[in-house]
Amino acid sequence: MRWTFTWSALVALLVTVGLNCPCRAADLPADVLDAARRHYNSGAAFYSQGKYAEALVEFTAAYHLSRLPDLLFNLGRVAEKMGQPGEAAAYFERYLHEKPDAPDRREVEAEVERLRSEARPPSVPQAPPVSPVPQAPPSPPPAPRRTGPRLPPWPTLSLLGGGAALLVVGIGLGGGALATARQVESAERFDPALDSRGRSLQGAAIFFDVVGALALAGGAAWTTVWWLKLRKEQAPSREALRVQAAGTGVVLYGRF
Repeated sequence: MRWTFTWSALVALLVTVGLNCPCRAADLPADVLDAARRHYNSGAAFYSQGKYAEALVEFTAAYHLSRLPDLLFNLGRVAEKMGQPGEAAAYFERYLHEKPDAPDRREVEAEVERLRSEARPPSVPQAPPVSPVPQAPPSPPPAPRRTGPRLPPWPTLSLLGGGAALLVVGIGLGGGALATARQVESAERFDPALDSRGRSLQGAAIFFDVVGALALAGGAAWTTVWWLKLRKEQAPSREALRVQAAGTGVVLYGRF
C-alpha cells in the first residue's frame, strides 16, 4: 500500500499481495498518523491471510483518518477479492479522481473497464415469437384385438418338449436296467460286469427322469402363468358403477 515505511519486510509483503503503499503523510498529526498506520498494518495482515472482510474494515478506517488516495486503491483490491466488481471499480475511480497524476492511471482505467463489464448483468436473449402449433390429425382407431388362438412362448414349449423327451429316455434306460437286473438274477454265476452295467443304467435312468420331471414342472408353471396373463388381457373391461341424479331419482351407469 502506499505509506513509505522503513520496514523492508512490509514493502515486500505489499509487493507480494498487489497492494499500494501510502507514500506521504507529512501533513497529518503524529497521533492520527500512528492510528492510521495501525489500521493499515492490520489491514495488510488480514489481506495476506485472505481475511478480506476484516481487511476492508481496517483499510477504510485508515483512509478516514489519513485521506490518502492510495488506500482507495487498496480498498478496490479488497472488494475485487470479495467478489464485488462494481464496488471495486468505484474505489478505483475514486482513487483516480483523488490522485489525477497517478503513474498507473492507464492500468487502473483498464481495470475499471474490466470490472464494470463483470458487474454488468448479462443480457437476456429475447425468446423468438411462438408460432401457432398446428393441430394434429385425429389418430386412427386402435387395431382390433386379436381373438385367435395364441400359443405359449417358445421357451415354455421347449421346456415341455425337452422334459417329455428326457422322461422317455429315462424310462427306456430304466427298462434296460430292469432287464439287466433280471439277467444278473437268472445267471448261474454272478457276473460283475453285467451288474455294473445294470447299476449304470439305473443311475442314468434316475438322472434323466429327475431332469425331465423338473423341465416338465417348469414348463407347466410357465404355461400356467402365461395362460392366466392371457386370460386377464382378453377379459372384457368392467366399468365401475356410476351414480347420477335424474329428476327425483338416480341412474346407475356401468356393468358389474
